[in-house]
Order: sequence, then C-alpha cells, then structure tokens
Amino acid sequence: MEHYNLKRMIMKKSIILLAMVLGAFTANAQSVVEGTKLTDNWSVEVNAGAITPLTHSAFFKNARPGFGIGVSKQLTPIFGLGLQGMGYINTTSSKTAFDASDISLLGKVNLMNLFAGYNGTPRLFEVEAVAGAGWLHYYVNGDGDQNSWSTRFGLNLNFNLGESKAWTLGLKPAIVYDMQGDFNQAKSRFNANNAAFELTAGLTYHFKSSTGNRYFTKVRVYNQGEIDDLNASINALRGQVNNKDGELNSANQRISGLQQELEECRTKVVPVETVVKTARVPESIFLLQPMTSVPDLRLWLAGHGFSIQREELIREGETLYHTMQARPGPMSALSPGEAWAGRQYRGMDSPWRTEYLTLLLNRTSRALEGLRRSTKPGDAGRLEELTERYADLARMKEEWDKWQR
Repeated sequence: MEHYNLKRMIMKKSIILLAMVLGAFTANAQSVVEGTKLTDNWSVEVNAGAITPLTHSAFFKNARPGFGIGVSKQLTPIFGLGLQGMGYINTTSSKTAFDASDISLLGKVNLMNLFAGYNGTPRLFEVEAVAGAGWLHYYVNGDGDQNSWSTRFGLNLNFNLGESKAWTLGLKPAIVYDMQGDFNQAKSRFNANNAAFELTAGLTYHFKSSTGNRYFTKVRVYNQGEIDDLNASINALRGQVNNKDGELNSANQRISGLQQELEECRTKVVPVETVVKTARVPESIFLLQPMTSVPDLRLWLAGHGFSIQREELIREGETLYHTMQARPGPMSALSPGEAWAGRQYRGMDSPWRTEYLTLLLNRTSRALEGLRRSTKPGDAGRLEELTERYADLARMKEEWDKWQR
C-alpha cells in the first residue's frame, strides 16, 4: 500500500511538471524568430576542467584533467543540439597519455527562455540543462582497449559577453555515467559507482547568422485583426497615391498648356506704336502795377522780350494808377507817345484815358516851355525828344477822341 501511494505521488508530480513544460512550450510558440536557416546559429567551443569518480574516491585527490572541443547548432531559442568530444588525461603510472575519451551527442534546453520567454537577445546570464549519450572509450596499456556507451546530465551556467553576444563563458558541471558496466550481474546502468563528476569551464564563439546577428531575431506576430487594419491602411494609401497621380497628371497638363501659351507669346509679333510727346512750357503771365517810372517800365519790357497785352487805368481819389498784363513774347517798337501813354486800340474800354492823355499833354507842354527858355547846351537834345513826344501824344489824343464819337 505504501509502495502504491509513493507511485501515485511520483505520477502526480510528473503530470504537474509535464503541464508546466507544455505551458512554457505554448507560451514560447507565440513568438516568431528569424535566423532559423540550416546555416544559422552555429557555434564552436573549447572546454577544460577536471573529472573525478562520483563514489568511493577522494574528490580532489582522484581528480584528473580533462579537455575537449564541441560544435553546437541552436534550433530554437530554447532547444539546441551539440556534438562534444572530451579527453581525460592519465595521471597513473600507465604509459598511455589518455585513460578515457567520450564523444557525445547532446541536447540542450535553455531554462531561462523556456520559463521566462525569449526577449529577442540573449540574457547576460543563462542556464542550460544538458543531456546526451555517447561513445566512451578506455585506453589500456597494451592490447585490450575497452568501449562502452555513456550518458551525460548537467548544467551550463553561461555568461553571454559583449554587445553582439559573440562569446559565451560557461561553467559546466555534469555527471557522466558508464552505461554498460556489469549489467548482467549488478545491473549498473545508472549506478553511481560507475559514474563520474565532471566540472569544466568553456569558451564558446557564436558565428553570424543570415540576419547579421549571432542569435535569433524576434519578429512580432500580428493577429488577423491587425493584419486587416494594416491592409486597410495600405489600400487607403494606395487610393491617396492614385488621387495624387491624377492631380499630378492634371497639373502636368496645365503646365504643358501654359508652356505652349508662353511659347506663342514669345513668337507673337506685337505692333509697336510710337507716341511722341511734345513738352510744352507753361505760359507765364505777369500782372504789374507800377507806382512811378511807368514809361521806363514799358521800354524795359519791350527791350527784354516781353509783350504788353493789356493796360488799364484805375482812379483812386485824384490819382490815376496803371495796371499792366505782360507775358514773354515779341512786341513791336513803341512810339514816343506810346512809351508814355501806352498803346490804344479801337473799342478799348478805358473811361479815364481821355483825362490821362490830356494830363500827359499838359505836362509835356509845360516841360517844353521851360526847355525853350533854357540856355544850357545839353537841353537842345532834350527839347527835340519832348517835341516828338508832344506831337505823338497830340496825335493819340486826337485819335482817341475820334474813336469816342
């Protein structure tokens, strides 16, 4: 009964362990990685350490050196396969250099990735469980070497070094069983008396994969809903591209039309109309009102390129004042009377002209009487000038009176 309960407990624990492993497999199956080609994720290693019998021997006293090489292929971030060869140095008086060698085919399980998942890059520290079987050969001095087959169970305590994780330094404890033993008599296939404890340190170099990395590259897995959304986005972008292509074609057509119009404008002959503008100097008109020396002003204007267009007499009290309108231009010479009285013409509106002419005649007459009595030599020329002026003023007075009838 007690044996039956023990068996049930072992089966129960085995089922729980199997469920945990299957759960871990299911979780890791959700991840997709790159670098799964046959040539990807290969590595080589060298190992060195010591091996000692597991029982009935002093642990360090009976230890002997061992070293080996190996090559591995990582199938997934969790599982890997390896081929390892170990040689154990002979430390006895036997003439053979090696007392045993072991060539094993190993299976490896990355416990960190199994239970914690693969992050996309190797962790700094990882633990691998190792199990395998191989050919065990004993070297005997003389004839009679012995062959057996072995099993190996151990751990790899790995430290992944460098940014690219190209190197791994590992500490590798393992138990190696001589499986053949004396089975017919002692049934010692997994007998600790036919086992040895091996402790080695190894240095592993990882080759580059097709992805450029030295490990598996994790790829995100999209569900169908995400894929549908991405396809919808792609189709929308394609529609936008097609619309932009249409707009671009329209713009190119407009550009072609504008280029054609520009070329036509360049080759078109445009008639040129010449417009000549003649600069015209604004006419200047001067309004003058002299208070004295009126005859001198008339003569100065006539001698300096001005023409007197109009004259008027203005009476203020007992005094007559002159106003003149002159502008640039030629003017015919003034007679002696015109120099003093100004020019006159038929229809001229000047109500004070008769009085003005009479006033000038009287002044000139008195001046003549004085000059006739003068005995100065210089007054002879002055007398002649006044005589001409008086005669011309008398003529103008007679002409004006005639116009007024």
